[in-house]
Amino acid sequence: MLRITCLGFVTAALIAGTVGCQASKQQKAVPSGNPTTASPATSLSAPASSSDAPGTSAAPVTTSATAPAASSGSVVPTPDVGDPCSLLPTSEITSALGVQSASGQPNSRAKFAGCNYTLTGSATLILYLATERGPQIYGAAEASGGFSNVSGVGTQAAYNSEDGRFIASTDKNFVELTIPSDLKGLTPAKASQAGQTLANKVLSELH
Repeated sequence: MLRITCLGFVTAALIAGTVGCQASKQQKAVPSGNPTTASPATSLSAPASSSDAPGTSAAPVTTSATAPAASSGSVVPTPDVGDPCSLLPTSEITSALGVQSASGQPNSRAKFAGCNYTLTGSATLILYLATERGPQIYGAAEASGGFSNVSGVGTQAAYNSEDGRFIASTDKNFVELTIPSDLKGLTPAKASQAGQTLANKVLSELH
């Protein structure tokens, strides 16, 4: 009886141990499966969210790309007149103003082409011109006030003794000269006369 009882206990212990081992293996299998399943899900979600960033950053690129196109479309090209400084030789300026002029430096402003001439005493004579819509540009300039009409230049001309601007136009072209008012011996009357001479010279070169 003692042997049977001992065998019974041993058998029961073995069965319990076997069941315990199997249960232990099943419990270990479950945790090992969860991290494996969760890990790919987590790693996949990161690229999905990071792929949204290039889409977000692409919007400013598109916006900034269209902005220059819009602004460049609003700028009227300057007239095709070659070198604008060649339209008014320095000898003409020296003769009209009575001061020496250095060679001109081309410039541009919106719809205008132009030239800056440095005169004796560091003063600057500024020329701007347009080869279309002359009457409209003239009207807009004259509307700013301070101009007195001058005859004998183009189809219309005027001089502003306050800021030294002399403007003139034909049915197509427009010329603006800014004559320094602080030149020695240059009265408003002489400045207006010089403006007539120089504007006529530029208009004669435009076709």
